[in-house]
Amino acid sequence: EAYRFQLRQDWFDHHLKGVANGIDTTDAIQISLLGTNEKVSYPSWPPAGQVSSTLYLGEGGGSTRSPYRRVLRLIAISMTPAH
Repeated sequence: EAYRFQLRQDWFDHHLKGVANGIDTTDAIQISLLGTNEKVSYPSWPPAGQVSSTLYLGEGGGSTRSPYRRVLRLIAISMTPAH
């Protein structure tokens, strides 16, 4: 948490207050790995040698590489006030 706080603080100090704290010379992507104290950084995303994949929400909450094709039918219910 302290790492993320300091990163945000440095970014806002530099970009909003003009503080020369070096944040503009660090890699654009800063990652703190969950459950560890490890921090990694990359100059761009995705990292070199990696490829992007598009995933879609599948049935049952899983993920799939192909879009879900079932068409949901919306049922319009017309309600009229009782006279």
